[in-house]
Amino acid sequence: MVCALVNEGEDPLLVQGITGTLHDPNDLSQVKMNFTGVSINETLAGDSEISYSYRFMMPANTPMESFHMMFHVFYTSGESQQQGMSTYYNSTVEMYETDEFDWHTFSVTAEKVGMFFAVVGTAVALAVYSQDSSNTFTAPSSSSISASSRSRGKSSKKSSKKRN
Repeated sequence: MVCALVNEGEDPLLVQGITGTLHDPNDLSQVKMNFTGVSINETLAGDSEISYSYRFMMPANTPMESFHMMFHVFYTSGESQQQGMSTYYNSTVEMYETDEFDWHTFSVTAEKVGMFFAVVGTAVALAVYSQDSSNTFTAPSSSSISASSRSRGKSSKKSSKKRN
């Protein structure tokens, strides 16, 4: 939902935030749901305009029926700090199910399943690795030490003389 706010006066406006509500269409005093408010806290200079985006999602358990939806922007005006509110959307909406595939639910579920397998796979790999490393670790033998010292050590001429 996009809110376009125009300040036609000379005094600046302090835009405080945006919120939305869902009402019973037959009795607007009956609020069915409040949407999360978004804090803005920006100053809008006189004789200027700005747009704000407000993203919301209806809960999956929302009944398939008509509602009255309203979105409001809250602000204070000028030096007097007089509070104001402007309703920028005020209309009846109808909730209905579609036959379309719900990609959002699919992606959230796939992400959770993927994370589960990543955690379990990592745990299994660490368990196998720790068992392998504890079973194959042995103290070095004297022959392996002398073999490594020959390859690092003295010149090949001296060692060949000793062998002969």
